[in-house]
Amino acid sequence: MQALDHLLSVSADGLTIHHDSQAIHNNVQEWFANAQFTIADNPAWGHNLSPFRFAPQSEDTAVALEISIVKKLSQDVEWLSIQGIRVSWPAIDVMQVVIRHQMGTTNLQLSNKEL
Repeated sequence: MQALDHLLSVSADGLTIHHDSQAIHNNVQEWFANAQFTIADNPAWGHNLSPFRFAPQSEDTAVALEISIVKKLSQDVEWLSIQGIRVSWPAIDVMQVVIRHQMGTTNLQLSNKEL
């Protein structure tokens, strides 16, 4: 499995291409970087977390976020097999998402501005 770098990084060999586990990490990062309805040719693709931007930082909100992420991310990145997920807030304006999948773990920190 391979994927172009979602930021279209360029090296001396051309566009950066990720393989296997790095391709999964890249596609998960790309999914979180793009809200639903922001990609012109595929508006259904992307995260649906904007309604949670001002939600209280509580265990109930974390569970709702985890359910939302698992359902939507699994639809958008079909070959991704999510085995575990945890949402927490290490700082007042920072959400940490840890996703365990078939190729390892993807650990992301998102600010409220990114939702």
